[in-house]
Amino acid sequence: MRNPSLAPAPGDAVGALPSHWPRAVAWALVAATLVHAVVFIATVANPLVISDAWYFVDVFLRKYVDGQLTLGDFFAKRSAMDHALPFHKLLLLLNYRLFGVDLSVDAWIGFAFAVATLWLFRVALKRATPARDFADWPVQLAWVAMCAVYVSLNTSEIFEWPLLTLAFVALFCCFALYLAAWRALEGARAWPIVVAVFAVTLVSDGGGVIAVIAAALATGLYGLRTGETKPALRAIGAMVLACIAVKLVSWALAPPMQSIPMAGGPHAAAVSLPRLALAMTVPLSSGVLYPMQAQQVFHSFGHAVDMALRLGFIVAHAVFWWQAWRRRPTAAWFLAVATMLLFYGLCAGVLIGRVPQYGEAAFLQPRYIVFYQLHVVALLLMAVCWYVERRPSLDPANTKRVGGAMIAACLGLVLLQAPLDRQAWIRAPYQQAYVQRLAVQMEALADKPEVAPDKCMPQITVCRMPEPVRVRVVVFLRDHHLNVYSPAFRQRHGFEAD
Repeated sequence: MRNPSLAPAPGDAVGALPSHWPRAVAWALVAATLVHAVVFIATVANPLVISDAWYFVDVFLRKYVDGQLTLGDFFAKRSAMDHALPFHKLLLLLNYRLFGVDLSVDAWIGFAFAVATLWLFRVALKRATPARDFADWPVQLAWVAMCAVYVSLNTSEIFEWPLLTLAFVALFCCFALYLAAWRALEGARAWPIVVAVFAVTLVSDGGGVIAVIAAALATGLYGLRTGETKPALRAIGAMVLACIAVKLVSWALAPPMQSIPMAGGPHAAAVSLPRLALAMTVPLSSGVLYPMQAQQVFHSFGHAVDMALRLGFIVAHAVFWWQAWRRRPTAAWFLAVATMLLFYGLCAGVLIGRVPQYGEAAFLQPRYIVFYQLHVVALLLMAVCWYVERRPSLDPANTKRVGGAMIAACLGLVLLQAPLDRQAWIRAPYQQAYVQRLAVQMEALADKPEVAPDKCMPQITVCRMPEPVRVRVVVFLRDHHLNVYSPAFRQRHGFEAD
């Protein structure tokens, strides 16, 4: 039997039919956001083999083509801090078969999963909100704000580098896990949890384990809030056992770690504790406005705006957890709590896995903004929970004030995208020129792979690999007419003819 605290709140009954305008406007704004993202990806997504892709081409794709690939190669790592990423390796095989190693395809796959995630946000809101409230402006614009933040051009690097865009696949699996866990708490079967854990750990490896821990902690909080400990323990048990099973299988299959170094080198970075403490607040402001963007948008006031955002979000997080304890558990509540815990876990991953190597500046790497944006999504979900539960007890005047404040905050997040989009499009021609220079250097490598080009660009990591490795991987791509060494690829992406 469901706990009485989960019963519909007073005022849940549907009264007069709501206006269709909020939903129509919300869909229009989200559609415009997605169309803009599609145009941007088509313009800037880098199709070339860069950075870590050189490693995967050499130790994975080449072995597949030579008929030497084993199941264990899907789980191979370079170091303890590396990720196995069997899903990404499977995508590389499909890409080889269908597109000749055109890595811009990964950007489209990642974006498709981002769109699917936006739909999951809407599903969670709809399940947690009475029909009348769901169709009203505050809730609809909250969804628009979530969508705007989630696919924001706060950093264009997320869409320029297809490997980063694939992060949306892992995040989709995280949100699917959280909704599956919630459904199990509502009385549904537990097997979707096992499937979701399997998916998220194979797609994200260590990040998947963090996602499972976040789901288990959110489920535990649900049990404490409602007193329904048995379904909570069953769901936690299913998640933990499935995660352990997947990890044991992957560890059993994985061959010894490779000796090829990861980008950045193994050196340890000096870390200042005061600077580290300040750097750990970077994810808060970066969720809506990357510090570099703050300087470009607000100029001399950029630093002040950045600091104000950090302080404001510290307060918002304190309020979030106060409300998480007080609010009625719903699908949106559960998704908010699990997402916030996921955000904390991923930031802890940067602290533990990257700061010792790169210093406190690791928090400023644009690649992590796709994770930093999660806490803004969680805050918006909890704000909707608060608004929906409090609305029946508010008089009309207070309802208008509270709803107006939510609408203003959501519109502020949406309108902020305009200067961020402008900065991204200013950067776009430089990104295109950079990709062209990468292609030129890759061509030079094909002519004489045993000699790295002068001033080899950072993303052509094969230049810094041992000479036998460099020759092996470049010759493989060249002789099999893959990526930039394919005439069809060059024509498709507008590279100059040989």
